[in-house]
Amino acid sequence: MAATYPPRRGNQIRTWGLLSNLSERWRVDSYSLTIQRTDLPVPRSLHPVTSNWSDHRTLSPLLTMWMTGLGRLGHPQVYTDQLLALAPRPRLKRALREADVVMVAPPYHLAWVRRHTPKGVPVVLDEHSIEAHMYCKQNNWLDRRVAL
Repeated sequence: MAATYPPRRGNQIRTWGLLSNLSERWRVDSYSLTIQRTDLPVPRSLHPVTSNWSDHRTLSPLLTMWMTGLGRLGHPQVYTDQLLALAPRPRLKRALREADVVMVAPPYHLAWVRRHTPKGVPVVLDEHSIEAHMYCKQNNWLDRRVAL
């Protein structure tokens, strides 16, 4: 979900490590739903990482504001799958159709990805945090949504 390259913090570092190892032998195209500070002042959609790996940004102001706003407030990025559905996203859908395998991390856009990935293509969820345990005890609707 977050920009994978260059890695800046926990989940990005883990995903970067996985993808960089995969890219030693296979072609990897990662798609980040947000931009990060290193993308500024003028974000671009393509970030070549290695000769076998490219990190793409969706450059969606709505997704970036949603995820950044919730993160700043200390909430998970729930309902991202519904926000993805508000725009056609042809480049992302084409990548899912052409993929041999799809990895999703974290789970907030998993439902959208599954809907747009062909049935025979494996979808792997890399859940590397304890968010469901952390947020399910909270007393607000955004945090409780994680436990669902």
